[in-house]
Order: sequence, then structure tokens, then C-alpha cells
Amino acid sequence: MITHLFIYCLVLIGFANSASLPSFVQGVNIFAFSNDFYDMQELEQIKKLGANYIMLDWLIFTDSNTSNNVFADPVKTPSSDSITAFVQAAHNLNLCVMLKPILVCSNWSEPCLMINVSPSNVPEWFTSYGNYITSLAKLGNSIKVDAISVGLELLQLSGNYLDQWQSLISNVRNEYNGLLTYCSIFWPIETQNVVFWPCLDFISMDTYLPFWNGTGDAPSLQVMKDTYTGYLQGVAEWKNSQPTNISSMPLILSEVGYPSRNDGLISPASNPPPSCPKDGPQSSNFTAQNAAWTTVLESTMSPTGKSLLSGISIFWYDNPSSQDYLGSKNDNNNTWACDWSPRGKPAECTIAQYWNGTASVADCSGSNGTPGNGNSKCCCKKNKKKCC
Repeated sequence: MITHLFIYCLVLIGFANSASLPSFVQGVNIFAFSNDFYDMQELEQIKKLGANYIMLDWLIFTDSNTSNNVFADPVKTPSSDSITAFVQAAHNLNLCVMLKPILVCSNWSEPCLMINVSPSNVPEWFTSYGNYITSLAKLGNSIKVDAISVGLELLQLSGNYLDQWQSLISNVRNEYNGLLTYCSIFWPIETQNVVFWPCLDFISMDTYLPFWNGTGDAPSLQVMKDTYTGYLQGVAEWKNSQPTNISSMPLILSEVGYPSRNDGLISPASNPPPSCPKDGPQSSNFTAQNAAWTTVLESTMSPTGKSLLSGISIFWYDNPSSQDYLGSKNDNNNTWACDWSPRGKPAECTIAQYWNGTASVADCSGSNGTPGNGNSKCCCKKNKKKCC
């Protein structure tokens, strides 16, 4: 069975595809909640940060977790024109782009997220979902997008239905010449169970590793580093134990996110509150977020980390369509202070240090940080925490 899969997927990938990842992906996720999801100044700042890749996320929908119909929403799903304009703007800055549609229920409520999708008629679902992904592949090829994710965290489907996945990927490759991946929930939850890795070009893991169970004192930076290093060693052991057609594949952490709030080290993947409270577990904590990013970057950018990983992508940077947009941080329901985005916070300066870039914060030295106006240039090269 493995031999047959290997041969079949070699045919799917083809030897003529010369597309490749950068030597190390330094990525930023932007989540588009409408057509008005970016401005040029933000893209320019992401480039200055040291990024070389943008992961563009957006929502597509189904009616329920057992529905077989997949569709785009005319308001909540960005249009082909807006995606095209964004990709062209990113390419003009020499930023690569990966397209990452995310399937949720039309009311986007628990328990009906991508991890819960379990259609009543699997072939019918693959036809509907495949039509959307193939259409996206045609668009991606026309605008020369660098990579496409054929799925994200579809936990009930990725470990089975090999024939349907092979057919979908084959149809996509007929329309698209770039790189393909699938964004799995991090090992050991989903990644090791995905049945179609050899049909793709690289492995992606959405990685939200907690550092604390919430009892006792918060962990020290050294304890956090030991935790993350140990985790990466476990991933390496799994990957090295796989057949060559999997163990030799590049692996990127396609989402790594830590919100700037008190419970950010406990449940980093949990959605933000409707607004940031002044006290309690969901109140703002820039120091905890910065500690998490210091840990992650030191671990992943080390020689040991780079021997396993081909890149990492920050989840996420705020944008005009997101509830945490820095440009409207004083609005009543804005969640910038307790959300994932590191922009304008000490964590942004830490990221810039490791990526040899510059941050948008006005002062890199304070534990609480001061949001910049996007024009200030901070010397965030490693070991330099003073503003220029």
C-alpha cells in the first residue's frame, strides 16, 4: 500500500515542478475577514520585520458539521479580486504568499469548526469542497501564488479517504504549478495521522503548544525553553521514523500563536474575548506573550531547530478587517491588547531581533511596550534594544 501511494504521488507531484520554499520561511499570517483586509503600510512593515512569507487565511463555510455543501460567503469570504490585489502587492515587496482557506460553519460556533467537519456523504462533500479548492488553484496559478493549502485542521477527514484526497490533489495539480501543503493540527494530535503527505510538497503544522497548566507560579523562561526544545525533539523522532517519502519532506510551523493575555501560556489557541477585560485570565499581559515568542524563536531559529524545521509563521498580524486592528485600538470592542497580534508590542521587537528586521514599536526596552505609529524605526537587531 505504501509503495503504491509513493508511486502514485510521485506522478502527482511530477519532476518538472521547480517551485521551492525559501531556505527558511519567516512567515506572518494575515486573516482576512472581509474584502478590506490590508493596507500597503502594514505589508511594508511586515517586510521590514524580516518576513519573507505571508500566509493568507480566510473563511469558507458549510451549514453544519454533517453538511456536504461548501460555499464562499459574499461578505465574509474575500473576493478573487481582493486576493489578487493582495498577492500582487506582496510580490512587489518580494514576499511569497500561501493561500489558506479555512472551513467553518456559517455561524462559526462551537462545536462546528474545521475539526468537527464530518459530512454525512463523504464523496458528495469532496466534490463540493474540491470544486472550491480547484477553483482557487486556477486563480492561484493565474496570479503565480507561491503555495496553496489544500485543507486545514480537518481532523475527521485527514486520516482517511485516501482515494478522495488523491483525486482532489490531482485535480489541483492539473490547474496549479506551485507548492501544495496541508495545515495539520500539531503533532501528536493530527500530523502523524494524515494519510496523503507524500502527495504534497511540504508538511505544515499549526502549533499552539501550551507552556503552563495554570496552577502554581508561571514557568520561568528556562522551563519554557526546555518544554519547547523537548517538544521539537519529539516531532523530530516522529518524522525520522517515517518512510523516506515523508521523513525527507520539509516541515514548517504554519501557525504559531500566543495572545497577549494572562491565559496566553495556558490556552494559546483559544479565541479572544469580545473585548479585553481589565482583570482576570483574559486581561492583557504583554510580558507573557513576549516570553512565549522569545522561547519559540530561540528554539526554532537555533541550529537544532533549523535541522528539523524549514520555517515558522506567526499567527497573526492584525489588519483592518480583524477585531484587534492596531489602527482602531481605542475602540470599545477592539481586542488588540489581549489578542494574538504582536504588532506594536514587545513581542514584535523580539521577532525583529531574531529575524534581523525592524519593529514598529516606539520603544523596544519596556516590558509593556508602546505602540508605534508604523513609521518609527527601532534598532531591533539582536542585542540592540534602543531606538534609532
